[in-house]
Amino acid sequence: VCGLCNGFVDFVMSKDKRNEFLFSPLQSEHAKQNLPQEFTTDLKSIVVQFPDKTYSKSSAVIAVLQHLGGPWKMAKLGRLFPL
Repeated sequence: VCGLCNGFVDFVMSKDKRNEFLFSPLQSEHAKQNLPQEFTTDLKSIVVQFPDKTYSKSSAVIAVLQHLGGPWKMAKLGRLFPL
């Protein structure tokens, strides 16, 4: 539904050479069963779930880019700025 979110998913799919990321709409049954409710009520966000932590919004984007590695690791500098 969201063009920005869809664009980010397309970008990650093209850069994820190890096929580590799986995608699900936040309004899906899978998301409702696997994410805390606070993340499935705000449908204007990106959420990423790692085994140890769940991130949303800009924190999710930075976490995904860091995980992609290579030049995308520089995204961690985004943590220096306020959310």
